Parts: sequence; structure tokens; C-alpha cells
Amino acid sequence: MAIKRIVAFGDSITQGWDGNRGVTPWIAEVSKQFSVPVDNQAVGGSTMSGDNRDHNFVQQVQNTNLSGYDVATIAFGTNDFAYYNSSLSAVKSALTNGIDTIKSKNPHIKMIGILPIQTWKGATNLDTRNGAGYSQNDLLAAERSIYQQYGIAVLDWRDAPLVTVANHSRALGDGIVHPTAETYVKMGDRIAKFIKDNTATPPAPAPKPAPQQDIKPITATGQFMFEIYMDIYTDSGVLHYVHNADRNFSLDIEFSLPFDNTSDRSVGEITIWNMSQISFNRIHEGNRVVVNAGYHGDTGIIFDGQIYKTTVPTREGGDLNYTLRVVEGTDYRKLKHVSLTFGEGTDATTIINKIVQVSGINLNFVSLGRNYVFKEGYTVDGSPFDALSDVADQTRSALFYRRGQLTLRWLYDAEVTGNFTLDSKSGLISSPTMERRDDDWIESDDDDGQGRYEYSADSILNYRITTGEHVHLVSEFVDVWAAVLSGEHTFDGTNPMTTLELGVK
Repeated sequence: MAIKRIVAFGDSITQGWDGNRGVTPWIAEVSKQFSVPVDNQAVGGSTMSGDNRDHNFVQQVQNTNLSGYDVATIAFGTNDFAYYNSSLSAVKSALTNGIDTIKSKNPHIKMIGILPIQTWKGATNLDTRNGAGYSQNDLLAAERSIYQQYGIAVLDWRDAPLVTVANHSRALGDGIVHPTAETYVKMGDRIAKFIKDNTATPPAPAPKPAPQQDIKPITATGQFMFEIYMDIYTDSGVLHYVHNADRNFSLDIEFSLPFDNTSDRSVGEITIWNMSQISFNRIHEGNRVVVNAGYHGDTGIIFDGQIYKTTVPTREGGDLNYTLRVVEGTDYRKLKHVSLTFGEGTDATTIINKIVQVSGINLNFVSLGRNYVFKEGYTVDGSPFDALSDVADQTRSALFYRRGQLTLRWLYDAEVTGNFTLDSKSGLISSPTMERRDDDWIESDDDDGQGRYEYSADSILNYRITTGEHVHLVSEFVDVWAAVLSGEHTFDGTNPMTTLELGVK
């Protein structure tokens, strides 16, 4: 794409401050490399969340006329973590609101997410928890997941850090937060290259299939459009694997990655062909795995979890097969047991918030089907996660992992995170089937909040489809709005597919 004008949103690290005085910010290097103006809307002290009421992301966007801009960079989070102890849910909500506001003001603008560099303000490493109970790694994962849900390219400094434990006293002007002038230049160079890599004009897309009820899925081998980007976070660095049309750099990757609306962590498999033995030896149980998939120019996250079991490599002909068994999200069942007592008439929201606060569970609390009141009180004496699941059931809400993030949500609420039509034009490849779920419902309490009807359908792989998304399902005989209950993303080396179960209220 042709870039004529860029706008930058952020805090003092975008504004240009070395901890003692104002210096030339990284945007100057970006402007130099693109030979275009970069308008700096950043304000020192700004937060992603609204905890700084005077200066935050949403305010910066609202105060900016975005017409005429081709690219917008977003870089917040340091102040939320180190100075305001903003909750992760507030950060994620603000990032979502800010992105939606940008899209509404300029639907054609290309957004670039820039994760915070590591800070030593109140932290000795990326896993040190702040006063709100989360680490920098937790913050970075939360921001990254939101960007990826929108298909926004995100620069993660952890992949190749400019500021490290070894050099932060020299690379940061104050030794803890703000880069030196030299580091700002290096940041600008890295960011400029990242923008170039993620705004290059892609080849013309293949023709869309003719609108018909049953269409063959797009295939990677036939269309050279399907892509997989996989990161494995080992103790010695990040391993990057790519499957795309460039056979010089592409590896064959296959996967089956389920998702559902239960509190159980979904278990899947990923197979990488002809990975080097050296790389395989670096991979261990517990390593984080993130998988993005989609089509050229439009990929997003479909899995975020950990390896729970590696397998012995096998050989098929001249090719080596490495299979990793992976599990979604964080295992909160291992948390220390807690003892809590709530009096008569306590509502579910109060209990949920207290369990999360005491246990440290990173919960994306979206909505409840009903704010159930425990007339006789409620007692927690054991696993906080099991208690959270029990309370969720009483509220007719689902406690589930959404792309690795534990989420509590009534699936039919108004908080639409995905709102799109699935039909033969957009990827539906089978005629949906329907089954009633309420035939044995006698009393109102039989309503579990999952819907009265359930539809089954198959689609070409669509990373936007995951638990809780709202889908307009359209076929020759079906025309309903439904919530995704469960499904599976699969790729067998030829056909990228998503199978899904949808509920209708």
C-alpha cells in the first residue's frame, strides 16, 4: 500500500522522553525511512485503560481527526502496569474500544500494534507481578490477543529484544523505563521495517467461488493463499515456523485445534514436518505455543496455550514427523485452595470478583445470563477455579477459554466481539443441520443458557470463529443469528477447515 501519512498514539516512550528530558522519539526514524510525516499524538503518562482520566488511548483517538491517515501505530501499556496497576480487563476493554473507534473514524486505515518494551519499574523480570496481580508477560499476552483477534500485525519486542537484563542500565536513560536517544533510533528502525513488512501490497486474491450451497474448501496447494504462523516460546528463545506459498522458507504444518464453551482446557495436536533435531530438542513441556492462521493478508490467532506432551519423532519416507500435543490457556486448577464465606443474599458478581481477586485468576469477565443471588450465602473451601465454575453455572453463563484467555460470558449478550455472516460466499461448505436442546426442559432452571436450538456447520478455516462469536448463519433453508458454542480448526496439509456448533437462544 502507498503510505502518505502516519499517526502515532502512545505514552512518553512514543512522545520522546529519556527519563530526564525530551529527546527525538522513534517516530522520527520512521518518518525518515518512509519520507512521510508522522503525526505524534502521544502524551507522557498516558494509559491504555481509562485509569488516567486525562490522558489515555481512547481519548487520544477521539481527539484526532483520522481522515487522510494511511497507518496508525498503537503503543501503550507501560503506565498501566508500572504506575497505575490497571486491571487486565480494563486494558483489554480499552484496547478493544480504541480499535473500534479508529475503525469507525477511518475504516481503511492500517493499524500496527506495538507491545511495550520491558520495564524495570517495580519488576526484576517479565514474570514479576504488579500490584494488580499480573506480570508483564501477562500484559503482553493480553494486548497481543486483542490485536490478533482484529487481524492487526503486532510487534513483540520479546522476539528480539533491544532492551535486556544485561543492557537496560545503558539502553534506558533512567535505567528502568525510558529509552536513550540511541535506543530510540534502533526502535524506530525496527518499527519502520515492521510497518513495511506488514503494509506491502499482497498479490491479487484468487476469484471467489460461485455462490452455491456446497462448495469445495480453499486449499493451500491449489490457491497458495493459506498461511500458518506458529511461535513456540522456549527457554532459549522463540522458534518461528511458517507455512505458506514460499517453499524456500515454508514448512508443512498440520493441526487439529478444538475449542468449546466448557471450563476444561481444550487439547489439540500440531504436527511439524522436517523440523531440525536441534530445534526439537529445545522444545519442552510447558512451553507456550501461539498459532495464527488464515489467508494471505488476513490471518489471526486460533490457539494460545502450552505444550503438555512431546512425542517421539517418526519417519514417513524421507520426511520426519514431529507431533506436539497442546492444551489451551493456563491451568488454574493447580492454584492454592482458598477459604471464603459470603453471607445471605450475596450476588454472583460479588462472589466472582472476590474469587478472582484472592486467587489471581486472570479472568475476562464479560457478562452474566443472570446475576444469581445466593439466598443462603455461599462458601468456597477448596479450588477457586472449581468455585468459579460452579458460580458460572448458576448464572447460566459459560466459563471457557477464548483463544487462551479464560472468559466468563453469557453467550447471548449484547457484547458482540464477532459479528459476521457465514454463507456459501464467505466459506460455508455444508448444509447446516439443526437439533433441539429444550425437548426435556420442564422448569425454567432447566435453561442452561446455551440456547434452545443447536446448528452444526462446516466452513473453510476462519480464525474469527471461536466460542462466543455471533454469526449470521445463512443457507438455502437456514437464516438465523447464532452464538458459537464449540468447534475445531483443522488442517490436514490440504484442506483448512473449521467445524462449528452454534446455539440459538
